[in-house]
Amino acid sequence: MIQNIVTFILVIIPIILIMWYINERDNKEKEPLILIVIMILLGIISVCLSRWVWKLIIINIPEIKEEIASRDWYVRILISYGQIGFIEETIKYIILNILIYRNKNYDYMYDGIVYSVALSLGFALMEGIEYGMKTNLIVSLVRSILTIPMHTVYGVMMGYYMSKGKIDNNNRVMYYRYVGLILPIFIHGTSDYMLSILNSNNQLIYIGWAIFLYIGSLKKINELSKFDKKI
Repeated sequence: MIQNIVTFILVIIPIILIMWYINERDNKEKEPLILIVIMILLGIISVCLSRWVWKLIIINIPEIKEEIASRDWYVRILISYGQIGFIEETIKYIILNILIYRNKNYDYMYDGIVYSVALSLGFALMEGIEYGMKTNLIVSLVRSILTIPMHTVYGVMMGYYMSKGKIDNNNRVMYYRYVGLILPIFIHGTSDYMLSILNSNNQLIYIGWAIFLYIGSLKKINELSKFDKKI
């Protein structure tokens, strides 16, 4: 019971702080709190949707089950980029396009980052609590430091390019829309694959990768926050 409470605290604190920071950088017009909460809840639901889709796939292709992936490197790549990267990010992308892209509140470029990050943090909340309850507090702490901010990166990239596509008036619209999906898939898949193959002796490689992505995301947040304009 105590472990579950501590796990929840370790997961929820960075999520609240990150969401607060993202929201504070919205200098033009704050987004409705209820809509942000809805996106976080949908992020939680997207975890279940992702697993449901993956179960449908492995019923028909049992060779790509997780236990087999531990033996076959190419299956590990398929799971990292296919299940974790493609399915998870595509479901979030579909949610954003259906519920947010044409929403009247999505009227400034920075708004794309707010909603996309809220969705990603909802996903991270559900996943983080589950992992913490299945393992131990050390895992919860590591996920709070590394994994939750990484989910923020996926959200920033998706929201940034979605907004770029929404405001662009020439033939680059579809380019930005595609990048808004493909880039998070690539980053998410690569991050998971690195975690699956790196050991304690070379974890600095992943930390360096994470820092590189954090800096890139902060630049995009600062860009849209500083030069935000109406869509």
